[in-house]
Amino acid sequence: MDNFIQIIKEKMNHFSFHSNYTPSSKKWSYIIPLLVVLILSIVGEYVLLLPIHFQSQTFIFHLIFLLVLFAALTSAISLMECSVATLMEQFHISRKKAALAMIIEMLALGIPISLGYGVLGWIQPLGMTLLDFFDFVTNSCMMPVAALSTVLLIIFVTKISTVSDEVKISSAFKREKIYNFVMKYICVPTLIVILLSYILSTFGIITL
Repeated sequence: MDNFIQIIKEKMNHFSFHSNYTPSSKKWSYIIPLLVVLILSIVGEYVLLLPIHFQSQTFIFHLIFLLVLFAALTSAISLMECSVATLMEQFHISRKKAALAMIIEMLALGIPISLGYGVLGWIQPLGMTLLDFFDFVTNSCMMPVAALSTVLLIIFVTKISTVSDEVKISSAFKREKIYNFVMKYICVPTLIVILLSYILSTFGIITL
């Protein structure tokens, strides 16, 4: 393990001193390698100690739930940013107020949904549990509808040529004709088929 960490240190030092960093970001060339080595050290210690802890299933359960917690937190932060930015722009409020509003909204929706397999299991819209119902609404309906709305917005409001012009500002748009063809003739019918197939499959009319 020590040899492995030493190799990482050498590689990161080589990257830090031989890259074309700007003076303002030079300090990160020293901080990032230290963070990488620290993380590898901690992970390595846990890997070496896993055979001992495997005797207790409690440790594995705690580790799994801890990883799920970190995954949920990082996902929530990235998903909240769009909503927070929209609230700030539309209602001219501070970031703290917008974030607080989103936290309250998520708790108000998330807590009842998490209880859908417990005390609120008797609530079954369309014969589904609360979790399955909201998964159907968001994943099977709202995502295809949002994608379809985006395509229609680009075609009829923003115009496809506007997107092409934006791309050409930074580089040549070599596949412009393919992009235009796909947007005009493939995206809309494909998204409609996806939306209808999800809905029909959920109600047992067809099988995917």
